[in-house]
Amino acid sequence: MRKDYERHTRKFCAELFACLGLAWASGCGPEKDPGTGSDTSTDEQAATDGTSTTTGDASTTSGMLDPPSSTSGTSGGNPESCDPPPPPIESEDPGMFLDQDYMCFPRPMDWATCPRFNTTVVLEQLNPWDSCHYEPFQVQCGPDATPDEPGACCYFATHGLEMSCPGRPLTVHGEARTAPAVHRSEWSSADVPVLRELPPATRATLASAWTAAAAAEHASIASFARFVLQLLAVGAPAELVMAAQQAMADEIVHARACYALAGAYAQHPIGPGPLDVTDALGPTDLTAVAVATVREGCINETLAALAAELGSAHAQDPTIRATLARIAADERRHAQLAWQFVQWAVAQSPATAIAVALTFAEAQSGPAPGTRDEDALLAHGLLSPGTQHELTAVALRDVIAPAATAVLQA
Repeated sequence: MRKDYERHTRKFCAELFACLGLAWASGCGPEKDPGTGSDTSTDEQAATDGTSTTTGDASTTSGMLDPPSSTSGTSGGNPESCDPPPPPIESEDPGMFLDQDYMCFPRPMDWATCPRFNTTVVLEQLNPWDSCHYEPFQVQCGPDATPDEPGACCYFATHGLEMSCPGRPLTVHGEARTAPAVHRSEWSSADVPVLRELPPATRATLASAWTAAAAAEHASIASFARFVLQLLAVGAPAELVMAAQQAMADEIVHARACYALAGAYAQHPIGPGPLDVTDALGPTDLTAVAVATVREGCINETLAALAAELGSAHAQDPTIRATLARIAADERRHAQLAWQFVQWAVAQSPATAIAVALTFAEAQSGPAPGTRDEDALLAHGLLSPGTQHELTAVALRDVIAPAATAVLQA
């Protein structure tokens, strides 16, 4: 699968550099060994920049949060060593389907040990980047005494399935907003797959995942509407405003297609309820808009395009393949639009360039994937949490980091 990621990311990066008028030689994809021509990247390099080995000492680091409460713990196994791994937590909500993932994070250089399992520590200290997060999210155990990624802090966590990063998120005060799902049919497109018989649990899981993806695509409509206003507020070039308006129309198509897929799996129509857009415009100064665009566009839409492309390549149903291929092509253009705006913005203001550089650096502290994951959803065009984590790590390294460096140094 890693070679599959690298093939998609290398192509994406080459297209992005050409779009931005940058030399591809600035770096796209894994470096080649000059002697053999083979990739020098490894799973370990993609997963973490850490250099120290995690120890079994589970005491909290000085200055960190207090040990977790009983609600952050695990049932079964050793809550500190993750040996044996804990079972996933069962959701009390019959409409919520949870999954378990093995997550590794680079250990901060000024920390002597990895912190004990604690959801707040992981979200706020180890993983401050919020572009692609799970709702809900609960750390069950860790740090793993024998982590899959040497030098990293690894934990088991149970979470919802909203990690597919579809489209451009609508974030307000740091939190992503989506509309609730309701029983309605007018938001569904005419293209629906012909589904074979599926076990009820599998069908329900896929319905939940596609409903989450549809809600995210629906929220992207509002996000691009906001982006149009932000572009006007900062005096952006006309071609960027036109591209943002077209992207908003694209997202309507994406949302309708995903609601159609969600309804097909759920066996009843699904559509969006009211979307809360209170205070959604937010700051409109150049630096604030550029920073938000880095997170929501350069990073999130790059990941969305790659995830849709990978899902399309592996989906078995032709309708799902075609839907995801259309979404992938559109998301590539949307990502390029975000990068073009950031390229323009950093040229306008040194302060904006500094803030953008810090935001890209923050993104590199995101979680690295573990290896204990099965991707049963890929045949239906959806990425499992483990696959999404691994794709994210490769994309951050092979697309986002080199593109950010080139844009900031241009």
